[in-house]
Amino acid sequence: MMNATKLFWRCPFHQTNVLARLNAVAATMHYSASAGATKLKELGTFEQSKPTSSVYNSGQLFLHKVFAYRGVVLCSAPCKVYEKPKGGNKSIEQSGDGSLVSSSTSGREVQPNGVPYYQVLIHKGDWDIMRFPSDMTTYILESPEGPQWAALNGVDYVSHEDVLPYSSCESEPIEHDLFQKFVQVAPQVSEDGFVRLTGTELLRTWMNNNRVWLTPVEVHRKTTEGVRITAMSFYLGTIVKPDRSVMHVWRYNIRIENFNPTMVILRERCWKVFSLTGNMQTYQGVGVVGFCPVLSSQQPAFQYSSHIQLESPKGGHMWGTFKMERQNGTFFDAEIPSFVLDGKRDLPNP
Repeated sequence: MMNATKLFWRCPFHQTNVLARLNAVAATMHYSASAGATKLKELGTFEQSKPTSSVYNSGQLFLHKVFAYRGVVLCSAPCKVYEKPKGGNKSIEQSGDGSLVSSSTSGREVQPNGVPYYQVLIHKGDWDIMRFPSDMTTYILESPEGPQWAALNGVDYVSHEDVLPYSSCESEPIEHDLFQKFVQVAPQVSEDGFVRLTGTELLRTWMNNNRVWLTPVEVHRKTTEGVRITAMSFYLGTIVKPDRSVMHVWRYNIRIENFNPTMVILRERCWKVFSLTGNMQTYQGVGVVGFCPVLSSQQPAFQYSSHIQLESPKGGHMWGTFKMERQNGTFFDAEIPSFVLDGKRDLPNP
């Protein structure tokens, strides 16, 4: 028997390691999410990653490449991903029918047919090691008392490139309140001894009923001095304010990644919001969602979500900057790519 070759995958968290024992057949994987000391737990085996021309099916287990959590895929949808050039933030235009469209100069499309993105459940035991709030997937819940804010804990929207697939022998390898409702053991028996999971009928119904607020139309990325900002927006619906005016609401997700070998700190934010009513608003403040994230080589990424309300369902668009402090005390502005706020756009087919 071959001696196993140990391969350590360095996660963004210094207290978290993934140990892969590679042999000619598979990679036995160990993982730790405990703070203070490294503990190894066998999860299963790594699988071969798929190219972006293929998709992972419902029930696929994975490790997140950047945030190091364990998760399971619920569903997939193709998203147009644009890499914005420097200085390309004012290239979203209004078409003849009043809708907002991305012009040809708004950025390079990464993949013509779209990049697979996945709605996923996150293992509850890993929520404490993620560098983002567990309740960032918010929505508007219709109730007898009227629309109310609600949140899904431990749910994320993940790019294909962030998925490191693996197989497990456990029938319930992910701890999450929605796991048993949305995921089940596949009826076919696996020859390699691993459990195969698939989505339930309830999951398919739930996804079809909630696609509007679960699926973005586009993803926009922009890199400034080694710091990449990724932005996407989700249309949530409408709320009625105390003065009885109706406002259209979007959730936007922001991910900040530092590709530099030295540390940077996000100190300030500045947002520009243009609406089709002709208003331009500026929002400024310290940090984001109460944090000034430190992005180092060990913890290079942070993500969060927030909301914007506008009067028109056609919305408008947003862009801005994050003021970043370098390790030597100097500053630079990392540009946030512009993205459309439009509640009437066609969604991609799942």
